[in-house]
Amino acid sequence: MAKPLLIVALLLSFAAPVGARTIIELERAFAVTLPSVKLPAGDVGTVSFKTCADCAYRTHRTMATTTYEANGRSLPLPEFLAVVDGIERAGKQDDAVVAVFLAIDTERVTRVTLNY
Repeated sequence: MAKPLLIVALLLSFAAPVGARTIIELERAFAVTLPSVKLPAGDVGTVSFKTCADCAYRTHRTMATTTYEANGRSLPLPEFLAVVDGIERAGKQDDAVVAVFLAIDTERVTRVTLNY
């Protein structure tokens, strides 16, 4: 008799959480291949990318606080661009995926990640 009561008590604890949680979306992300992205030349500029082969480019402004990562490693923009250049020189750009993260409220680029 104690076992069924314990199961009911556990199920009820899942149904009545102590506090309601609200998930707030802070960023929106787009994942594209490297050839579909135009990266900024300086700390403040724009990132343009195509979400499909026939789509028009979407352009979004970067900020001084925009971060850049290559394979999980945070890099300053010049080093990030050097990694991108190395990938392109090796002919591996179609195997590299770039994720562009945008702030929901401003549509500005918060971070750019590269996985290759």
